[in-house]
This record gives sequence, C-alpha cells and structure tokens, in this order.
Amino acid sequence: MKKLSKTLALMLVCCMVLGFATAFAEVAETEHEHNWGQWWPCKENSTQHEHVCLIYECEKKEVENCADGDEDGLCDVCGRELHVHEYTEYEAIESAEDGQHKAICECGAEKIEACVDADNDGNCDKCGAHYHHVFTGEWKSENDQQHSRKCDNIYCDAKEYGEHVDEDNDGKCDECGFQMKAQEPETEKMDVIFYFEDEVIDLIEQAEVVNGKPVYTVPEGYVEDDATKAANEEGVIQYHVVLVKPEEKPDEPETEKMDVIFHFEDEVIAVIEQAEVVNGKPVYTVPEGYVEDDATKAANEEGVIQYHVVLVKPEEKPVDPVEPEKPVEPEKPVEPEKPAEPEKPAEPEKPAEPEKPAEPEKPAEKPAEKPAEPTDKPKTGDEANIALWAVLCLLSASAAAVVIRKKNNG
Repeated sequence: MKKLSKTLALMLVCCMVLGFATAFAEVAETEHEHNWGQWWPCKENSTQHEHVCLIYECEKKEVENCADGDEDGLCDVCGRELHVHEYTEYEAIESAEDGQHKAICECGAEKIEACVDADNDGNCDKCGAHYHHVFTGEWKSENDQQHSRKCDNIYCDAKEYGEHVDEDNDGKCDECGFQMKAQEPETEKMDVIFYFEDEVIDLIEQAEVVNGKPVYTVPEGYVEDDATKAANEEGVIQYHVVLVKPEEKPDEPETEKMDVIFHFEDEVIAVIEQAEVVNGKPVYTVPEGYVEDDATKAANEEGVIQYHVVLVKPEEKPVDPVEPEKPVEPEKPVEPEKPAEPEKPAEPEKPAEPEKPAEPEKPAEKPAEKPAEPTDKPKTGDEANIALWAVLCLLSASAAAVVIRKKNNG
C-alpha cells in the first residue's frame, strides 16, 4: 500500500513538472524578441524573399516582395535578378497643370514621372501634354495701364500681363509702343516764411510748389542759408527759409580830380591839371632833377582845392674815383707740337729677271753661195746687257769653286 502511494505521488510530481515546463516553453516562444537573419530569395516564389529567426527552436520567418527602387534589374534587398522595366508609353495625368505623366512598361508596371520640356515649347516631350506656358511673342496694349502677350502654344489662351514702361522718356511704352500721356508735374500751394536771426521778416502766401519745393525769391539784401534744408527735413505745411546778410565788400576808393602845383624856392616850376585823386591824395610824378621835400605835407594840411608839392634839389654825391683796370696777364706761349717720326724708306723691289732671247728660225734651204759678211753686224733683237750676264757667270763660277773646295777639304 505504501509503495502504491509513493508511486502515485511520484507520478503526480512528474506531471506537474511536465506541465510547468510546457507552459514555460509556450510563454518563452511568444515573448522572446526575434533575431532575424539575412534575407534570401524564396524558392517557392521568384518575386519574394524571406528571412528566419536565429533563436534556437524558433521557426518563425518573414516573407516580403522584392523591390527594385534603382531600376537596375536586381532586388534592392536580396539581390535576386528581376525584370528590368522599359517604359515606352506615357499618359498625361488629369490636367496639364499637374506637370506629371504616367510611364508604362511592357510588363504592365507603371510609375509617375515629371514632364520634361527640353525644347521649351510648353509641351512635354514624352506625353505631349501642354503643362506650362511659354511667352516669347510680342507685347500688345490692353489698356492705358497694361500690355499682354499670349502663350506660344496655339491651343492655349493663357496670357502674360505687364505694366507700361517708358524708361527713355519718349512718351511711348518701351515694350508695346503704346502712346502714354505726359506726366504733368505735381503742383500744390504752400506758405513761405523768411527768417533772419529767429525773426520773421517776410511771408509769401500760397506759393506754387513744384516737385515738393515752393518757388520763391529771397528778399533783397539777404541770401539763403544752408540751414534752410535742415529746417524743412520733415513734412511741413509752411516752408521756412533761413536768411543771412551777405558778406560786405570793401568800398572802392573815392576818385576825384585836383590840380598839382610844384614849388621850388617859392617859385612855380610845373603844374599838373586835374590829376586823379586816390584816397585823398593826387597821383603825380616829380619833375626830373628834383625830389619832393617833407614840407609838402605841411603845405596841404588844411583842405585845399590845389595840391602843392615842395621840391628841392637832390644832394650831389661825390663821384667815386674809377679804379684803374688791372693789366691783362700775357697769355702763356703755346708749346710747339712734336715733329712726327719720319717714315721708314720702302725696301727696293728686286729687278725682274730678263727674258731669254728666242732662238732664230733655221732657214729652209741652204743658199747656194755664201754671201759676203757685212762690215756692220745686224741687230738680233736682244737688247740685254752683256756685261750683266758676264758678271753673273763669274759669280756662279766662284760659288761653284767654293762649294767644290769645301767638299774636298771636308
């Protein structure tokens, strides 16, 4: 009985342990964080890839579709070789304002692209949709304020507007040629108040204003000061003009006419009628041979109609003796030039050797009879000096004898 109870208790403990282990394994399987491995292409599907959990006894795996975002024909995740899309058809999306179209591959794949206008005609080069406007035509006046031009696409009614501009001030719009009205200067009215040393000295009521400044004339005897600009920097209803006195110029000297009488030893020796007077004194020149005396000032102290000049003879100064001129020093004799060295005499030229006399021609036939010898010998044509030849022969013979003698003695 005791053995049976022990066996039952042991079995009960084993069941409890097995139940706890099974429950713990299920909890562990549901609560652990998967450690996913590398993506691999699926064998069952050519357009999918999968990866499995690397934890022991965890058979969990994930499957996703392959993607080729860079369109290189390979899956961006697992590297499986995929189909390369070739987009040959394009369809505009809804309205032309969107600027996009749908690109379609032969396999049916689609993608959204932006329209392209390389030739700048306003139409997409692929789908042909008119998705933006191009304005290059001529401007045409719409009214007295604006001009416009149409889109270059003949099927588009869009317009571009602009304001009339006249930068060259010729009265015409620079873009469309519209005749513009000349702008008249703004005219207003404004009081002008003139100040001098903080006191009002004059007032012009409702003076005409041109380009923001009133038209006025400064009162006589005054000039406008630079402070006028500062006094009107802020917008005012009345225009304030600050005045100052002009700088006074020095008075010109008074000019009159007066007779000038020259006196010498109580006698009148000369008179200048109506000489010009400058600063109360006449302008004159003292007669030659006299000088003006200091008594002239006393003679004209009281106001007079005639000006009296007292003259005296100038003091004669002793003539300074003339110093004798210094004798002129005699000039030094010029040294004679050295005679030039005589040239060496030229060496005499050697006499030319005389030409040998030509041999007389032999007669062709001997004469039958020997003619008588003439008393006077005829000239042979050789005019050489016989004595010179004789001397040369003697010298040659002497030289030959000396040479033979040396050989014999040697």
